[in-house]
Amino acid sequence: MELNFNCRVCPGFTLTEMLVAVSLVAMLFSLLVPALGKARDKARQIVCMSNLRQVSLGILNYAQDNEGWAPPAWDGTTFWEARLVQCKYFAMPSMGKSSVFVCPSVYPKTFVALTSTYGIRADPTCFTVHKIIDSQVLELALLSGAARSREEPSSYPLLADSFYVNSQYYTWRNIAPQFADGKIHLRHFGTANVAFADGHVECCNVEKLAGFGVTHYTDENGVAY
Repeated sequence: MELNFNCRVCPGFTLTEMLVAVSLVAMLFSLLVPALGKARDKARQIVCMSNLRQVSLGILNYAQDNEGWAPPAWDGTTFWEARLVQCKYFAMPSMGKSSVFVCPSVYPKTFVALTSTYGIRADPTCFTVHKIIDSQVLELALLSGAARSREEPSSYPLLADSFYVNSQYYTWRNIAPQFADGKIHLRHFGTANVAFADGHVECCNVEKLAGFGVTHYTDENGVAY
């Protein structure tokens, strides 16, 4: 018995067709990668806003338990976030792990030190402490004892994305760029996440910061203004 198989031979791709296909794939990849990167950065910005919200609520709880006084940025022995940990408002962050104290968008991205975190406002110096009450925020300089009354909590930037010497920084000050210190950092598409003294968080560009009296900052490239 003789079996006959009829096989149809399919023509292969020509070199030109293969090159066109490879070019199309490369073009689609080049379009997709930036979109994925932007989506990833946007997700990090959302995480950052959530972190700031949680930490600002911790600060407000601390203030409520201490006659309205928020923790000072630095009192000579303890950083502000360490005080919150010591007083059991937060657990101690694990080294090299993500933390509510650290923005995931810029170095170090995970917890490495108590000075590499979000920045609390330190005007005029890091020895300034804030008293948060219903109608206003009081700034008190611990060294001199000088005090000044500021605007209401909902319009007073307190905690923010901050930057100094290539890293996140535990304080920020609204001072001219020639003064070396932490400043609000526009790390999220030209904006900074800012927590106000009433606990709400906003994404602020340069114009919005100026509306809250903040005229000095660091841009996304690390340049101070």
